Amino acid sequence: MTTKFPGGVYFVPLAAVTSARVLWTTIAEVLDIPPRERGRIVAYLAQRTLLLVLDNLEQLPDAGKVVHEIIEGAPHVKLVATSRRALGLTGEWQHPVLPLSITDAAVQLFVQRAQAVRPAFDLTPENSADVVAICRRLDGLPLAIELCAPRVRLLSVNELLARIDQPLDIASTSTATPERQRTLRDTIAWSYELLGPEHRRTFRCLAVFAGGADLAAVEKVATGIDPIDALAELHDANLITLSDGPDGTRVRLLETIRRYAADELQLTAEAEAVHREHATYYADLAGHLEAFKKTMSEPPVERAEADLDNFRAALTWATENDIRTALRLCSALAWVWLFGGYIGESRAWHEQVIAAAGTRSSPELAACLRGLSNLLLLQGETERAHELATRSLEMARELDDPVGIAFGMPMLASVERQQGDLEAARATLTGAVERLRTLDNDWLLARALSHLAGIEEDLGNLERAEDLLRESLTITESIGDAHEIATHGQNLAYLLILAGRIHEAAELARGLMPTVLALGSPILTMAFSNTVMNLLIRRGDPVGAAHLFGAEEAMGERLEISNPYLDEELAEALELVGDTLSREDWERHRHTGRTERVEELLDRLSL
Repeated sequence: MTTKFPGGVYFVPLAAVTSARVLWTTIAEVLDIPPRERGRIVAYLAQRTLLLVLDNLEQLPDAGKVVHEIIEGAPHVKLVATSRRALGLTGEWQHPVLPLSITDAAVQLFVQRAQAVRPAFDLTPENSADVVAICRRLDGLPLAIELCAPRVRLLSVNELLARIDQPLDIASTSTATPERQRTLRDTIAWSYELLGPEHRRTFRCLAVFAGGADLAAVEKVATGIDPIDALAELHDANLITLSDGPDGTRVRLLETIRRYAADELQLTAEAEAVHREHATYYADLAGHLEAFKKTMSEPPVERAEADLDNFRAALTWATENDIRTALRLCSALAWVWLFGGYIGESRAWHEQVIAAAGTRSSPELAACLRGLSNLLLLQGETERAHELATRSLEMARELDDPVGIAFGMPMLASVERQQGDLEAARATLTGAVERLRTLDNDWLLARALSHLAGIEEDLGNLERAEDLLRESLTITESIGDAHEIATHGQNLAYLLILAGRIHEAAELARGLMPTVLALGSPILTMAFSNTVMNLLIRRGDPVGAAHLFGAEEAMGERLEISNPYLDEELAEALELVGDTLSREDWERHRHTGRTERVEELLDRLSL
C-alpha cells in the first residue's frame, strides 16, 4: 500500500458528521492540516498520491458533491467510501458487502461469539441445524450475529431461534426499508426488549451523544444514577462499545444501533428533556473547560476536541430549541475553535446562533457578539468587527454587566488599533485597565495590559510598553495560564527586538520555544514565528527568515486569517536584509517556505 500510495492511507470516520462543511473539516483533521475552505483542501490533495477511506456517508445528502470535487480536483487521489446507498457518480464502482456464507463464515462467527460467553458451547449434530437457521434468519450479517450469539448464555439455540421469529421492531414494517435492515432492526429490538426498563431508558438516552461520551456525561444525561450497572448490561448485550478517552472510559453506540435508539427515544415523552439535558451538560462542560484552561500549564484542548461532535450536536439542537444555552455554548467554545484552527466553522456557528438570538439583550449574546467581532478582525473585516464590538459593549453597559464591559473594552480597542485609530484605542484600553484594577479578574487585567502595551509600542513609547508587558507577565505567571504567559512573553520579545536588545530577545524567545510548540495554538504560533523571523534577520540569517515569512504567510491563508500588515512587514524585512540577500533570492526562499510547516521550521532552529 505504501508503494502504491506514497502520500499515505487515511481513514476518515464520518458517522457523527451531518453536513458537508463538517465533512471537509473532518477530512482536514485526518490529514493533519488546519481546517480550511474546501478549495484549499482539494489543492492540497492535488499535490499528493494517497488513499482516502470515507466511512459512513449515507447521512450526508451532499456527500456525492464532495467526492466529485475531490475526484475532479485531485486525480491522483483514490477514494473508498462506505455508504448504504450509491453516490451516483460517473465512474463509481460499487462493491456490496455481502452477508457471510451461511454454512461457513457466519456459523463460525456465531460459534466464536457464543463461546466467548459460554466456553462449553460447541457446534453439534443436535444444534447445527438451528445455528444455520439462526444465521440464515439474520441474513448472515456480522453485526446481527454478534448481537445475537451471546444470548446462548441465557437461552438454548432452539429457544434463540424461536425468539428471532418474533417481530420486535415496529419500525421494520415499512416496505421502503431494505430487507437486510429490517432483519438487523429485529435483532437490535430483540436485544433491547430483553433489557429492564431502566436499562432500556439508558440505551435510548445514549442516542443523543454524537461520537460517544465519557462516564460523567452518561451519568448526567442518560441515567441520573451511577451508570456502571446499566452500561455493563448494555455492553453484555453488545449494544455499546467501550474505549479509552482523555478522561477515562468512553461509551459509544455503533451508528446503526444509535439510529435505532434515536427512533425509540422519539417515541417517548422524554426526548425533549434528554436533548435539553445533553445541551445543558455540554454547555456547562464548555464553560468549565474555558475557566479551567486559564489556570493550566497546558490547555485542555485534547479534552475539548474529544467531544467536538457532542458540542456540535448540542449547538444544533439548542440553536432551534434553547437559544440561551446555544449562546453559552458558542461563547464558551470560542477558544476551542481558535486553538484548533477551526476559524471558518467558528464563524459559521457564531453567525447562526446570533441570527437565531434576535435582538434581546443578554450577557450571553454580548459575549457571542465579541467572539464574532474577534473572528472578523482575524479575517480582516474591520468595519463589521467594529460594529459588533461596539454593539457588544453597549449591550454590556445596558445590562450593567461589569464582566461584559471589562471584556468588551479590550475587544473594541483591538479593532480601533487595527483600523489605525491609536489614540481611541489607547483611551479605550486605559479605561479598561482602570476598571479591571477594581475587579477580581487578574487574567483579563493581564490581557488588557498587554494590549495597552501594544498601543504604546505603536506610538513609539517603548519604555512604557515594556513596563506594561512586564506587569502583565508577572500577573499571568501567578495565575499559571501557559498560553497567556507565552503570548505576553512573545509580545515582550518582539518589543525587545524593536528596542535593539537582540540578545535579550533571543534569550526570551529561546525559552518560549518549547511552550509555543507544545501548545500548538495557531494564532500564537504565527505571532511567535513573526517575532523569530525578525530575530533571524537581525542576526544575519535572511534565508531562514524568508522561509519563516513564507510559511507563516501560507499558514494564515490556510486558516483564513488575514494579515493587514503583510505588505508593511515585507517592506521592512527587505529593507533590513539589504544587500545580504537579493530580492529574487528572498522571493525564492519565501516561495519554498510556503510549502513548509511553521512548527517544523521553528523546531529546527537554534536561537
